[in-house]
Amino acid sequence: MWEQRVEIYDKLVVKCPRFERKGKTMPCTIANGYMFSLLNKTGEIGFRFSKQEQLKHRVYVIELSKKVFTENAKFRAMNPQFNGVLECLYVGMTSKTPEQRFKQHITGYRNRKGVKLSSSIVRKYGKFLRPSLYKHLDLMTRSEALKMEENLALELRRQRYAVWYN
Repeated sequence: MWEQRVEIYDKLVVKCPRFERKGKTMPCTIANGYMFSLLNKTGEIGFRFSKQEQLKHRVYVIELSKKVFTENAKFRAMNPQFNGVLECLYVGMTSKTPEQRFKQHITGYRNRKGVKLSSSIVRKYGKFLRPSLYKHLDLMTRSEALKMEENLALELRRQRYAVWYN
């Protein structure tokens, strides 16, 4: 059975001349110096998808109660520019919908291993999502979302919002 799968895999690889076949015990293909496909020992084929296919992360904004500014010294220290006129915000990134992620924050969600995946600031002070501050942003890769989270938070601070982000 294994030999049949390797034979089928090799027939597929031959049809794609820009891929280089590698691996004797675990066949794989290389494209532009990166592994593109793999035939594992159980006979399953795995593919690395293009950057376009990996666009599943987004940045979101949650409005916080202004109590966070008076009650949380770390939040206050991170926002010396805040004058009390605009809102207090939390900026985050997720592979879920903003609504699902907001619910996780509010409920103090923990994963199967018991690790807390929610922000205590949002759990205590979170009010609602602010789509007007993030709906213009498209889906992005994880690394792009991490950068965008910081950039958006810093931009909102420049506009004199009080902002918390990780």
